[in-house]
Amino acid sequence: MIASRTHTFLQFARYHPDTIEFFDIGNHLELAGLILARPQFDTRERVLSFNVETNKATYLAANCDMPEMAEPAVAARIKAQTASAERLGI
Repeated sequence: MIASRTHTFLQFARYHPDTIEFFDIGNHLELAGLILARPQFDTRERVLSFNVETNKATYLAANCDMPEMAEPAVAARIKAQTASAERLGI
């Protein structure tokens, strides 16, 4: 993926590392070079850490009394986030 180096895409890159090639806004030569060049990162299909299914499971785990809906990996992530929040006093 090629994206402008903006706050929004920099935040997106935090959740999807090694997937975005950045260019400076207004630098049309850099953008053209990135488009014509080979991709910097592997372009095979990736399994994203955060996707629609993990978002759904997180929502259901937080708002429903249906633990069977939360996949083990998502449940572990929620547990880690809860522990982190408790450490921060949130």
